[in-house]
Amino acid sequence: MKKRQTNRPHRAALALLAGALAVFVGLGTFREAGWPRKQLTLTVEAGDPAALQGFTVRGWMNGAAGASGLYGSPRLNFRVEDGALTSEAVLHYRRESDEMYGSWSEPLAVPAADHDRVDAAAVPSETSSTGGAFFLHRTRYGHLYDAETDRLELMGQANFCQGDRYLGSVRLDLGTLKLDEPVTVRAQQYEGEAPTDYHLEASEAMAAVQRTYLEDRQGQKLYGLEMLSGAPAPLLVVSPLPGAGLQRGLYRVTELLTDARLNALPADTTVAGQPLRSAAAPYGAVELVFPLEAGERIFTSPCPLADGTTALLTCKADNTLRLRVLDASWQLLATTDLEIPAGAEEDMAELRRLRGDEIALQLYTGQPGDPGTLWLLRIRQGRLTRAVRFDAAALGEDADDVRAAGLDETGRRLLVVTLASHTVRARQPAYYAEAGDPDTGTVYDGFRLQVYDLDTGRCQARALLDTHARQSWRGQAWGLDWELSAFLADPLDP
Repeated sequence: MKKRQTNRPHRAALALLAGALAVFVGLGTFREAGWPRKQLTLTVEAGDPAALQGFTVRGWMNGAAGASGLYGSPRLNFRVEDGALTSEAVLHYRRESDEMYGSWSEPLAVPAADHDRVDAAAVPSETSSTGGAFFLHRTRYGHLYDAETDRLELMGQANFCQGDRYLGSVRLDLGTLKLDEPVTVRAQQYEGEAPTDYHLEASEAMAAVQRTYLEDRQGQKLYGLEMLSGAPAPLLVVSPLPGAGLQRGLYRVTELLTDARLNALPADTTVAGQPLRSAAAPYGAVELVFPLEAGERIFTSPCPLADGTTALLTCKADNTLRLRVLDASWQLLATTDLEIPAGAEEDMAELRRLRGDEIALQLYTGQPGDPGTLWLLRIRQGRLTRAVRFDAAALGEDADDVRAAGLDETGRRLLVVTLASHTVRARQPAYYAEAGDPDTGTVYDGFRLQVYDLDTGRCQARALLDTHARQSWRGQAWGLDWELSAFLADPLDP
């Protein structure tokens, strides 16, 4: 009797799936086990290696020679603790940032109280607009409505995101601006679309109003809204016009509206009989964290501390710093005036701190050739317990490349971490010089660790943390002097 052959295609599919899975796991295992463990070395170049006791430096390198693939980009974490270097390969690293980011603006719109009067006096004119993508153009037709007014409402609007998520927006009423002369405001409406509100467009008129009413003679903003970056909560620096309902200060946003909630808000004004919600109508909610005095400005981004509090520095009108410490609920715990002179914002660098109870800064006088001054502020239980000043001139040529600093537990020794570099000779790309001309370029590929005794000012040890990631760019090294092979981590990062 002849046997019947049965075709079972699922067996082949399962075999292929098992093979693919084996390759997938094999690649991952190879990349995990085959990571170049000698990618990092720590060499004491001068002084006593024991001087590194009491300090910890953490960081990471991205991928082995820029490796990436099915698993994404792996990384090599490293740690220098008490002078000992250890490293750990992480096959696939992904951490959602808890910092807020986004955008903000200060639109000038017709106040709600004046809207009907301005709308009634508006002069309409026909308009058209052509747009589209992939050569598919569409022409829209509609009307422009121009009117004059001598009163504008300054509205501050901020949109917040966290990681890949859009959280929503908030709009604040920053006060009414009385103009010396009327300006032309505009609204528009295209067929089949909702109208826009009467507002001052981003044009010469907008720039003139900014210069005349909202900026000082140096062009610095006097009134408006700013988002405070680097914070785990939505924070805004608000500078309202005189007579507004808000104080000048730091605010925490307590209610954000998503686009869906914003679109569901009722209309409160009209343009040419069409209802809309006025651009001068605030929404969302904020809570004052602390007010700012006259001439006082935010100087640093919020700095989370190991005890759950957050530290923030402001610059007072006399150009000295003030420390504020906030608890986990953003309530003000303590305010301390510091005898630390501050320069302009561009004359300050927030360094990576090496401890979770410190703030590290490099301040400059603004004079040419000034190497700057390092300041280490230790904060515990809401109080400033130690402030250390260190002249960066002691670092020599490394003063321009400081990336991190921290004290030991006693606060009497200081570790300064600077970029380490080497010089390579390569061919310049054609856009830098004629093709074929050799020249040299600087490549940063590690960090230099220097320990100083604060009582004597002497350097006790100097060590090189080398990443050995000197890639052969051949013709591309020139012009890449900003390229880093390794990065430092915050002490509170997991």
